[in-house]
Amino acid sequence: MCSMVVGFLGADGVDPVAVLPSGHHIRWAMEVLGHAFALPMEDADVIAGSLRIYERWLGVDDASLVAKGGKGGKDQRPACMQKVEQTFIQDMLGQMTLLFEERSTSGVASGSVDASVAKHVVLETFDALTKRRGAQLSPQTWDRMIRLLLGAADGVLHNLRNVLGNQLCGQLVRLLFEVYLRSLPHCGPRGELWSLLQKFSRRWIHRSLVIEQWNAVTLALTKSLMRQIHVPDAAIGIEIVWADSRQPSKFEYVISLMSPRDYWFSWTELVIDWILTVSATLFLV
Repeated sequence: MCSMVVGFLGADGVDPVAVLPSGHHIRWAMEVLGHAFALPMEDADVIAGSLRIYERWLGVDDASLVAKGGKGGKDQRPACMQKVEQTFIQDMLGQMTLLFEERSTSGVASGSVDASVAKHVVLETFDALTKRRGAQLSPQTWDRMIRLLLGAADGVLHNLRNVLGNQLCGQLVRLLFEVYLRSLPHCGPRGELWSLLQKFSRRWIHRSLVIEQWNAVTLALTKSLMRQIHVPDAAIGIEIVWADSRQPSKFEYVISLMSPRDYWFSWTELVIDWILTVSATLFLV
């Protein structure tokens, strides 16, 4: 069933408005597409097909981005979905994170190339959604996204023997911090979510890259805050040089969308948690 639905909806020339005219049709399709993310990695082609469809429905595929830029592309999102888009986005993100759950396999290891690539694409989709459509996401969607990423990260990183944890550690931690920071202008600092980050990150401190990435974020925030102290009217800009040698992350906050108190809160939470985490690591060593 998954293969048939993915093959049909993913075919060239299929008009989502014609084949999915109502929310009920989309819900039915999502029941099948969502199941694909729980399939064994032997069905990597079906999983990849579901990912491509969800990228279009989330509006982060190349064609949708071209359409938004007014360059002749076509928005691939079903029209009937857009009226209650936030609910659909949350459900699609939740289904995609099923890919990070442990599963039985009869041939393809969970740490195989196919498994690693598929999970990398899911994380890239989350990243594209926050960067390209972050302003259009509701506070509830940001909240849901952070909780889903925390759960996925904990499932992969807490076990030192998890091969995918070694492969995805840098990307997972990098994405988590970016999503936390990018959510601030839209939903402010939520103490519960920062407490969850502190709680779960202590289960990952056996991975040195977690602490190194945390240090990179703390250093970037500290530099930015020092600039704010000396030049209060300056734009709040952050450049994070990641420990895994990936391209630095650069973004600016619009002061009118976020109070300085929110910014200080984030810095305080990260610094205190970083000190506690490093201290715990040294104690364990």
